[in-house]
Amino acid sequence: MSFVSYDLTQWVRPIGRFVERKMPGVFTFVRRLLLDLRLLVGGKLLLFAAVNVLVVFDAFFQVMMEGGGINLVYHRVVIVPALLVGVPALSSIVALERRAGSLDLALAVPSTVRFFSRRASSVIVVLGVQALALLLFAHFERAHGLVAALTTDLEVLVRALVQTATVLLLLPAVVLFWSVRTRGAGAVMVGSAGTLLVLMPWLSRSPDPARGIETLLALPVWLLSWFLDLSILLVALAVFSLYARERLRRPERLLT
Repeated sequence: MSFVSYDLTQWVRPIGRFVERKMPGVFTFVRRLLLDLRLLVGGKLLLFAAVNVLVVFDAFFQVMMEGGGINLVYHRVVIVPALLVGVPALSSIVALERRAGSLDLALAVPSTVRFFSRRASSVIVVLGVQALALLLFAHFERAHGLVAALTTDLEVLVRALVQTATVLLLLPAVVLFWSVRTRGAGAVMVGSAGTLLVLMPWLSRSPDPARGIETLLALPVWLLSWFLDLSILLVALAVFSLYARERLRRPERLLT
């Protein structure tokens, strides 16, 4: 075990020094990302990473072996990790400061919302990067070439990216909403997961739905339905975000 650890260190450290020397901005960003992740999940970082890797590789092999498209990737790499990884990882975003006895200091910073949003961004960046990579891979795999990918079904990819961005913005908003209402990370996890499950009929809308021939107001009914579902998610995002911001502007309610 010591030999393996030494061997890995022997390879990783020179790579880290090279990145730090050639791309200091990237090195600083990745280092802060890893520190924030470790702070949020503590000793469970490897567990969360293992669950996330299994989910991503399952979707990858589904695309490779069975030709799964963007719908499969969206559900497997966006929705599932948001519930299995995102909610538990973000549930201690405020409880962590409360346990450390530094919640009053966190609430005293000039922009409390920005402080907690920056901490949550570590989880969102990881989920977003892997979702973007797999969605692009599924799109190119379906198109069978670069030229075809740039000319075929681009609207499907755009809808998938819009839905992914909405989900990844809604996730921390919901968690922060419950974090300012409850005290424990467990209660935040249950409340956040329950809220996302209630919103699941709109969250699980496929980016590439079955297309009918019916039209309304000169637009396909399936497209209008997609816009309606997206609008509901955007309204939910606005409600949860505004409530959390309002609560954070009154820190005395969180400290009592």
